[in-house]
Formats: sequence, C-alpha cells, structure tokens
Amino acid sequence: GLTWAVMLVVALGAVAFLSAPLRGRADEAGEPARASAARRERESVVAAIRDLDHDHETGKVSDEDYQAFRDELRARALALLREERQEQVGRDAAATRPPQCSACGAGWTLGHRFCGQCGAPLEAAAEGHEAHR
Repeated sequence: GLTWAVMLVVALGAVAFLSAPLRGRADEAGEPARASAARRERESVVAAIRDLDHDHETGKVSDEDYQAFRDELRARALALLREERQEQVGRDAAATRPPQCSACGAGWTLGHRFCGQCGAPLEAAAEGHEAHR
C-alpha cells in the first residue's frame, strides 16, 4: 500500500521532470519555454498531485496516505513557487540595472558616447545593452 504509492508518486514525478525539456511548449509571449529548474520541478510536482488525486479517487491510495502525500507535495510545490518568484525578481532587477562601463565599471546613461569616469568609448556597450532589452 504505502510503499507502492510512494514509488508511484516518485516515478510519475521523475517522468514529468525528465520529459519537461522535451515538450517544447511556447509561453504566453510565443517564445520557446526556457523554464528554470524550479519551474520544471514545480510542474512535475503538480502533475504528481493530479496523479495522486486520481489514484485516491479510484481507491488505489488510502485516505491516510493520500492526505500525507498531498500535504508533502503541496508544501514542495509552494516552496518551488517561492523560489521561482525569487528567480524572476532577480532577472527583473538585472534587466533594469543601469549599464556599466566595460573598462572601469562605472554606471552611465544611454546616449553617452564616453564614460564620465574613465573616458572609455561607450558606443559598442550601448548597442549591446539595447540589444539585450
């Protein structure tokens, strides 16, 4: 009973986790999905919860085992969601960081041609920065 259910949940989670990169879905913006490890794992945990719900509904998992497994999987999914959101905050902060001079590291404003700190030319850096936005 319990051992079989644990093995089933682990196996289903592993299959979902390992197959996630092969699915190649597109996100809302139409770009290929480049999900973080936390997102891929969270998606596999959510799939495992769905499978566990189905197994409980069909009587393959007892009420006691179901509640324990579901609580554990739900806690893991929430932790992964928090981690995923932290990663997004980090990416957003990096995207809004002002550009820096490649010679001295001083910040500068787009449109400037030379670094105000060291005088290094900034044109190539400005073009590169705009391309990343």
